[in-house]
Amino acid sequence: MSFIDEFNSELDGILQKRDNVAKIFSIELNSAVIKATPVRHGDLRKAWTWSQVGKGHFRSSNNLEYAISIDQGYRSIGKFIPIPVDIDKNGKTVWRMVDHLGSKELPDGFQPIIEKEEQNLQRRLKDIK
Repeated sequence: MSFIDEFNSELDGILQKRDNVAKIFSIELNSAVIKATPVRHGDLRKAWTWSQVGKGHFRSSNNLEYAISIDQGYRSIGKFIPIPVDIDKNGKTVWRMVDHLGSKELPDGFQPIIEKEEQNLQRRLKDIK
């Protein structure tokens, strides 16, 4: 086997390990976010999806309108405004007047969860040789 063949074989192995770590990390991150998602009726938690969008690239997403307010953390806004809080059985958005946004159950949004999982990923990447 030539040097180039050995080099390419070694590189392919490293890239495969990287892609495997990325996949495992994305699945674990998706699970951690789902577990941390506040539950009123369960719709927000059920709406999380995970998909592979390319080789070594994965996405967790939630298409419910109020997911963004949960993601941004809990905060008082000083006045009452209407926000989407749920989806009824007919698929229509349910609105409620509130003077705060987010969830007390997740006061800093999802960022602390993402950061914790990212630290776990960094440790794993150091182990790839």
